[in-house]
Amino acid sequence: MDTHSIDFAVIGLGALGTATLYQLAKLGAKVVGIDRYLPPHPFGSSHGRARVTRNAVGEGSAYVPLVRRSQEILGELERSFNVDLMERSGTLIMASVHYWDTELR
Repeated sequence: MDTHSIDFAVIGLGALGTATLYQLAKLGAKVVGIDRYLPPHPFGSSHGRARVTRNAVGEGSAYVPLVRRSQEILGELERSFNVDLMERSGTLIMASVHYWDTELR
């Protein structure tokens, strides 16, 4: 009887599930990922053609290290597989002084 063992099963292969699966595999764990739908599909919140990641995070400065690390990982994947995964562009954010003054304190 041929048996297979795994260390981790990740259920749901959206952005977080896939990132978790990738990082566990990089650490040498035996992993399997399971999703309800065959990728790519339009049913998850992290799927589709357009997603935005930015360094200027209005939700709070605590998120900036996470955003920067996610962009580093995308760069690692691009180099490893010789593919373009992210289009880099500039952004103009316009808001009232009151918004930034209140949110960033």
